Amino acid sequence: MHSSVKKIFGFGAGTLAFVMAILDTTVVNIVLPDIMNDLNSSVSTVSWLLNAYNMAFAVLLLSAARLADQFGRKRVFLLGIILFTVSSLLCGFSSDIGWLIGFRLLQGAGAAVLVPVSIPILLSLFRKERQTLIIAIWGACSALASACGPVIGGLLANYGSWHDVFFVNIPFGFLAFVLTVFFVRESYNPSARRKIDWPGMLVLSAAIASLTFYLIKGNDYGWKNPSMLFLPAACAAALTLFLIIERKSQAPMLPFTLFKNRTFRCSNCVILLIGIAINAIMFICSLYLTRLRGLSILHAGYLLSALPIGTMILSIICSRLIKKIAPAVLLAVATCIIGISALLMSQFTADTPYPTIISVLLLSGCGFGINLPVIMNLIIGGVPGGNINMASGFANMARTLGGIVGVALIVAVLTGSLQGSSDQLKYDAIKKVDHDAVLLPSIKNAIKSTIKAIKMNASTSGSVSSNISQLRSSINRKITLTRSEEAKQLNREINRQAALKWTAIEQTFKDRKQALQRLPDSAKRSTLLTQLNTEEQAAAQNFIQQKAAMNQQAVAALDTKLDRQRSELLYLINWVQSQTNKNTEQAFSASFDAIAAITFAVFLFCPFLKRWQPEKPMNQPMLAKK
Repeated sequence: MHSSVKKIFGFGAGTLAFVMAILDTTVVNIVLPDIMNDLNSSVSTVSWLLNAYNMAFAVLLLSAARLADQFGRKRVFLLGIILFTVSSLLCGFSSDIGWLIGFRLLQGAGAAVLVPVSIPILLSLFRKERQTLIIAIWGACSALASACGPVIGGLLANYGSWHDVFFVNIPFGFLAFVLTVFFVRESYNPSARRKIDWPGMLVLSAAIASLTFYLIKGNDYGWKNPSMLFLPAACAAALTLFLIIERKSQAPMLPFTLFKNRTFRCSNCVILLIGIAINAIMFICSLYLTRLRGLSILHAGYLLSALPIGTMILSIICSRLIKKIAPAVLLAVATCIIGISALLMSQFTADTPYPTIISVLLLSGCGFGINLPVIMNLIIGGVPGGNINMASGFANMARTLGGIVGVALIVAVLTGSLQGSSDQLKYDAIKKVDHDAVLLPSIKNAIKSTIKAIKMNASTSGSVSSNISQLRSSINRKITLTRSEEAKQLNREINRQAALKWTAIEQTFKDRKQALQRLPDSAKRSTLLTQLNTEEQAAAQNFIQQKAAMNQQAVAALDTKLDRQRSELLYLINWVQSQTNKNTEQAFSASFDAIAAITFAVFLFCPFLKRWQPEKPMNQPMLAKK
């Protein structure tokens, strides 16, 4: 087989494997409600399907990269494919939420192998001058896989079940395994000893696990909760112990010589910020589309796909510019694009046209499409072949932690912005109800209870439209119930009054009959009694008609009164909806402004981002064997 064809198949193997791993970070999101209903689980429990994967992924990235350097990247990559594929199969067959969370943990471990090891495997297939293009394609595929997860998950769940979200990995995992076996060469770090640095790996994993758990659950349990504050303290202690262990170790897992270079340090700081920005934008845009605009996750995913499309296009274009334009210039341009797009997003309202949203997301994607390949080239470009795996692992860990920080930070900003405005809105709405002169007391009490119960928080509850629909439904139910109860009460009152009136009429006719019966028996008396009976029947018929007319008038008056109630409540609903939309828009605007501020922080590192060459003692070639 021609060598170029072998390279294409090898490239397909590496790309397919890591795309599966990135895709599974988001593809499960859309099927969480189905899993929760099918496995009879709570929201807090089912959320660990995401947390378990992300934690295992973040914790094991560096350890997996180091093991690949020591024992062969192809060998470890194949083990990662097997672990990821088998755990996907087990996830698909799971019928218990506990086992499913455990298998997701294994999936995350497999992903931690595939993502960092994929870069040196892909780079080993091509000449060094093609490195920029390969990294650009890698970044584009990574962004595309992450953003398209909800769309793919929605399609699979729509035409199948949540099990198919996991089963779909099986054929692709098998294909990636076969292609890797036949078309990928073995490579390793010649300077890495075969001895495994178990103390270093365990302590570093504990540090990252503590930090990751704190970032994931901080918003739920409280950032200042004493039990939560223990985690960052444990992370700091574990990192200190890790540095001590690594300094004394003869075969340290992390080559600290990489951090002697300012470009490497600053580049990883930048990729941390980029990880925060891209995940925060995807998360907050998803909330904006589903909560404020009321779209389904699937339709929101269709709109959000504009961002990875822009990333993919600009990544390929940027690969041709990296060697011609200084990295600092490209990153400055990318930062401006991302920051401006975030500021434009802060102007999104409940009525922003969808073409405008797509255009801004496309612009943001273009910024990330420039940023990711440039920064990855800076991180990997000057690293000797033997250390590419660790550089890739560290960069991916920084980006992963950045993503977790981004989501945690933006949830905190959004929740904080909404909490005060939500409480104030409820207070104002209840005050309006209390002071309303038209509303009935029973309706007032019911509406106040409904307002108190509604959660007007866009980050944790249903959409704004669903909250308003809930309020509208409650009002309609209460008015229907009030009409039924008052109609019954009116009917009872009319029947009571009618009974009293008819008793009086009957008594009158009875007295008249008795007077006639006291007359001597004659034809005249019979005629008078017959006339009296006819008159009584006519009076009874007329009384029934009058009673029906009274009922009709009473119901009409009741409907008129309730129509006034409904009109008054409709005004209240429109006011609540207007204020809720306004408050939610302001909260989203503050969140996007925070993202813009984080993005512009990249400018602080741009002056130090220059192409670099490692020191001579680090120059060792990456060995490969067929």
